[in-house]
Amino acid sequence: MSEQPLEDNPEAHVDLTAPDLLDAKEWEHWLKMPAWTIKEFACLMHSINPDEAERTTGIFSRIRRTGNNNVSLTFQILERAKAIRQIKNMMMPIKFINWALSCGFRIPIEMESIVDETREPSPTKELEDRPDPKRAILCIM
Repeated sequence: MSEQPLEDNPEAHVDLTAPDLLDAKEWEHWLKMPAWTIKEFACLMHSINPDEAERTTGIFSRIRRTGNNNVSLTFQILERAKAIRQIKNMMMPIKFINWALSCGFRIPIEMESIVDETREPSPTKELEDRPDPKRAILCIM
């Protein structure tokens, strides 16, 4: 009985071309990067290490399902957005994230820390932090 190669075996459950998801240390590394490329962002949107994806053949040509999206489709959308000058090939992470959110993409929870760091305080929060003018008058008297 001859063995089928793993890639041709329909019963095989291992995708040899699928890279592992990012761990906490890898996320920390990527979140500190001052800029990401489109390819890196496409991988990060699916919690895949861009360095590992570069070494893994076919990551952008094969369908890599993660939820309702896949890396190759995300990359294709990013390339088209670049073609119409919505985004550039390399941008600051927050600019990629803001673009993705404005288009209705869901971002990995790890990326939310970047959004939180750059978010402007809400006007109601600023008002809450200000001293009450009536109270200030009472304190003076």
